[in-house]
Amino acid sequence: MKPKNPVYCPMNAYSLLALFWFFSFSCLWAQVEDPDSTFRVDDNTSAIAAYDLEGCLQYALRYSESLRLGELDIRAAQADVGENIARGLPQVSAEASFQDNFKIQRSFVPAFLFDDEAPENLFVPVQFQPKYAGSASITLQQLIFDFSYLIGLRAARMYEDLTRTQTQLNKVEIVANVSKAYYAVLVARERIGLLEANYRRLDTLLRETRALYENGFSELLDVQRIEVAYNNILIEKKKAEGAVLLTEQVLKFQMGMPGRDSLAVIGALNDIRLDENLLEVAGQASPKSRIEYQVLEKQKAIREVGLSYARSLYYPSFSGVVSYGTNTGVNSFGDWWRFNERWFGFGFYGFQLNIPIFDGMKRRHTLSKYQIDIDRAEIQMAQFERVSTFEIDQARITLSESILNLENQKRNMELAAEVARVTKIKYQNGVGSNLEVVEAESAYKEAETNYYATLYEALVRKVDLEKAAGTLYNEQ
Repeated sequence: MKPKNPVYCPMNAYSLLALFWFFSFSCLWAQVEDPDSTFRVDDNTSAIAAYDLEGCLQYALRYSESLRLGELDIRAAQADVGENIARGLPQVSAEASFQDNFKIQRSFVPAFLFDDEAPENLFVPVQFQPKYAGSASITLQQLIFDFSYLIGLRAARMYEDLTRTQTQLNKVEIVANVSKAYYAVLVARERIGLLEANYRRLDTLLRETRALYENGFSELLDVQRIEVAYNNILIEKKKAEGAVLLTEQVLKFQMGMPGRDSLAVIGALNDIRLDENLLEVAGQASPKSRIEYQVLEKQKAIREVGLSYARSLYYPSFSGVVSYGTNTGVNSFGDWWRFNERWFGFGFYGFQLNIPIFDGMKRRHTLSKYQIDIDRAEIQMAQFERVSTFEIDQARITLSESILNLENQKRNMELAAEVARVTKIKYQNGVGSNLEVVEAESAYKEAETNYYATLYEALVRKVDLEKAAGTLYNEQ
């Protein structure tokens, strides 16, 4: 089942498989409600929801913290684009100042400037500043030409696109982890159902054997053998019930759902396809169709733009400036407010041309670094193609083996169930031993465990194959 619009979490398939082995599987029982019911992860109240695989994926892609962080990264990249655009737009600034020279510094000038008869070596102190000074001005600056500005703007937009693609990659990881957790719940639900059936069967057999013993048709040893098997299945059933909560928490964790919320899983294992068509589709996949390859492509493109930016620093830049203002200087504060008489305007405009000539070979080394990054990106892309091809082949082989093993384990489970059934009938008719019944039940339980372990392994490898082939999740 593929999501139409359906996160990266630290638990992986192997953690889930280990959980299943440790607790001998479990299932999820929860109250079911309308899957379209609305609730938010930041609410303080709990919620109840029922989801199939697509619903789980949609929820995860809406509420995952890692995706919300990715959205913030996109917004930050958009802000970088706006920041770069702003550098080429008119820059307007205003300035105003007031100064009270409460202790004016004196300057010394020759006295003969004021008195022709004064000695030449005589200097007198004078004040060249008024007590009160002020000014106000507004300045407009405009970048006219700067090739590095155009390259930088292009690089910022490409970085925004790369951030979106990386978020898409994060979604693929989320879909993979949620899918594996969802399959784990389905397998657990099937497993717990069979454990319940085994428990009821042994419970009935134990009561019948006790009745035979009380009537003298059976030995105490027969009762004790059945009771041991009964206790074992009871312990396993209790462990499975405990694992129900852990399995639910794993799925809710992968979905980004609060632990206080209740989740009921909709769906059945019979709805999941495990056949050779998956292998055929994966065999036609190309490594270039994977989102990881697209990330590498965009990273290389950004490095190429970085190389162009380093080269653009050799080009001259040209800008203009216009400024207008007014200032005053008075010794009486009352004269400060005589705007028409004591304030005097000023203004200027001009241009600035900046031509790089020599920077000590700095830009040359910068160009070399960018070229090395581009070469590194090309190697990473080639390496990814090789690794991706290997991953696809490996996933196809392991899934094919899992499908074959699953068929054999299913056959073994059916045979073990038939042996247990016939053995019980023989024992009830007095032509079989109690020991045979216990051994048959034990073999049946082991066959069940092996079957569901193999089933979950096949489902995990199915997800791995779809991920390796780039078909697990595609955003519309």
